[in-house]
Amino acid sequence: MKTKALFIGTALSVLTGCATTLPTVNDIDVNNLEKNQSVLIFSAGAYEACKINTVQVVVKKSENEASLGDSIGVYQLNNGYIDSFFESEYGLVYSTVLEPGTYDFWLSNTNPFFSYDEPMITESFTLKSKEIKYIGEIYGDRCGGNGDITITVHNKNERDLNYIKNNVAEIDINKVVVEPVKAIPRDDKAVE
Repeated sequence: MKTKALFIGTALSVLTGCATTLPTVNDIDVNNLEKNQSVLIFSAGAYEACKINTVQVVVKKSENEASLGDSIGVYQLNNGYIDSFFESEYGLVYSTVLEPGTYDFWLSNTNPFFSYDEPMITESFTLKSKEIKYIGEIYGDRCGGNGDITITVHNKNERDLNYIKNNVAEIDINKVVVEPVKAIPRDDKAVE
C-alpha cells in the first residue's frame, strides 16, 4: 500500500492531461542513475484538504510557458479526495525522475473557469546529472474556490525523506541533496 502511494503523482499526471507517465524512485535503480537521469523529491502540503476547486502544482522546464501543454508533471496540492501520507498533517510526498536541467513550479486550479494571473510559485532550481535532490514542501493555506491561495515553501526534509526511506529500501537518504527552493512572492488572485 505504501509503495502504491509513491505512484500517485504519476497517476494524477495522466488523469490531469499530461501525456507522459513519469517514472518515480520505485521505477529505477537509485544507486545507479543513468547520465540522463536525476531525481526530484518534494512534498505538497496544505492547511486544509479541499473537495472542490483543488489546486495543483505543475513542474516545467524554466524556459517553457506555464501551460499544461508545456508541463512535465502535475501534482495535487490540497485534494481532499486523496489520503494524506501523514496522520497529524495533510501532506503528499512525490518523487519524479527527470532529465538534468533547470525547472520551476507553477500553480493550476482544477476549476476550468479560473486561471492565475501570476501562476509562477517558485524560483528556478537545477537538477544535475545523477543527482537526487529534495527541494522542500510546497504548502498552500486555502482552497482555490475564489482564487485566493498563499504558497510557502517549508523544509520538511526529515519527515519527507524518512517517508521515502521507509518505502524505498534501497535508497540512501544521506546521498540526497537538500536544497529547498524559494517561493516567489506574488498576488495570488485568480481571474475568471
